[in-house]
Amino acid sequence: MWESFRNIALIGTEKKPLEASLLPSSIQEALKDTDQTPEEHLLQAAAYLTYYQEAGALPPYEKVEDKAAIEETLAEAPELPMRVFQAIKNAGAQLSDYLLGDWLDWLISKQWKIAGSESVNLVNLTQIMRLELREKAVKVLGNKGRWMLSHHPKKELFLDFEKSDIWEEGTTAQRKNFWAELHASDPETAIQLLKNTWDAEAIITKKGFLEVMNSNLSRLDQDFLTHIYNNEFAYKAKEKKTEKECRALVAAMLLRIPESDLYKFTAQKLSTYIKTSKKSALLGLISSDNIAISVPDENHPDDFWNDESMLINYGFDHQYDIEWFNDKHQYYLSSFLEVIPLSFWAHQFTKGTAAFVDYILGKDFQMNARKKVHAMHQAALIKNVSLNHDSALAEYLINKLPADQNVSLLSYVSQDAFETYVKEKKLWTSHNILEQTPGRTWSLPFSNYVLKGLFESYGQQYHSMHYHGQALCKYLHIDSGDELRRLNEKAQSVTYYKSWEKNVFTPAKLGLTLKKAIASSNE
Repeated sequence: MWESFRNIALIGTEKKPLEASLLPSSIQEALKDTDQTPEEHLLQAAAYLTYYQEAGALPPYEKVEDKAAIEETLAEAPELPMRVFQAIKNAGAQLSDYLLGDWLDWLISKQWKIAGSESVNLVNLTQIMRLELREKAVKVLGNKGRWMLSHHPKKELFLDFEKSDIWEEGTTAQRKNFWAELHASDPETAIQLLKNTWDAEAIITKKGFLEVMNSNLSRLDQDFLTHIYNNEFAYKAKEKKTEKECRALVAAMLLRIPESDLYKFTAQKLSTYIKTSKKSALLGLISSDNIAISVPDENHPDDFWNDESMLINYGFDHQYDIEWFNDKHQYYLSSFLEVIPLSFWAHQFTKGTAAFVDYILGKDFQMNARKKVHAMHQAALIKNVSLNHDSALAEYLINKLPADQNVSLLSYVSQDAFETYVKEKKLWTSHNILEQTPGRTWSLPFSNYVLKGLFESYGQQYHSMHYHGQALCKYLHIDSGDELRRLNEKAQSVTYYKSWEKNVFTPAKLGLTLKKAIASSNE
């Protein structure tokens, strides 16, 4: 019919009039008894025909849905973990993020799936959370839950987590997360996997994988790092900024591995700047050796300690913070102190670690800026702790530095040292300090000590209750419920009870509930 309309429009209504008899009867009836011109009559008929056909249109045919029944391979989680999930949903974003990790690990270890009625709630809850939790959530959805997920508006946030070819087809974030987990559990396999695709990776992606490796370095990474250091990231006169940054990353990692050639070369060079002299005592006697690090100043470089050498060998940037270092060469020294394990430096000092740290933080390496004196290499020592996970250095520094400069160190000391430090310095009201707990849980005496200390402090000032509650939820000992209940009964007579109950008691109780539930299921 539309072909006829087109022909009439091309030829004209005078030469080819509209054949109304070809139209549906209802349209013929509507066109009767009109005084329109032939052209208007044609347009009116076309309009009627358009509405007529649209009104009778069928939905587009796409595909036949698979009606086969979906069978589950995982058992459904029993009532207890589902009750805990209900509480986690209402705990607030920050606590939910933390608690869900343990809750999902619990279900995965038991090979349980979430109850079907809660599948959508789990997806909605985890869609705004970190990648690791979204991956775990997919594992406990079950087959029906995964089918539901394939129709969810945010399905792209959860796709491909269990695909065997995620390394080849995943997003950069998914591949990095996958590789980080593999490198942590099986560094040899992870390195081989990275080698297979290394040449095809973009330079910025390579840097990303090197940063992942830097956060969890293994001695098994040495051969790969040495190869790319000597080849791909060897110094070139014209090199990209990212290439230099990659060389700096690779060099910094090799300097943390005493068996590497770069470490041995650097150790030999640095040893020449560590000098020993006899220190005179009273009455002309000779006291113990006096050891010092003496590097050339910026105006008198030598064949190693110079800008070109530092750039070629280590990728060090020539730019430095003039308010933190009084000389560029002190900046270079700080860069070495940041990565080379303490064992090298302490070995040079016959009095050991304490003598070395005291010397580095002492007056020889202090600078006055903005009317304040600071130790130029203090930040480097703190960074060394985090890179090399040096608990001995961390424990010495926390007793050497002011408390407000120790926060990042506390997560690297032993749990006993952490608890002793917090009690001695009376820092239990600092939620920032409590969140640096190195272990998964506090001891029972420390848990009860913190609970009592916090409760008593609220009588003077209602400070940081919300943050304290989060810390208690995470770290309270599983058997500290009696003390928590005792204090809650006592709190019912104070003016701030509602705030205590909401911000401290409820989250602390939730954390204990989850811990006890997991423990009971493992008995």
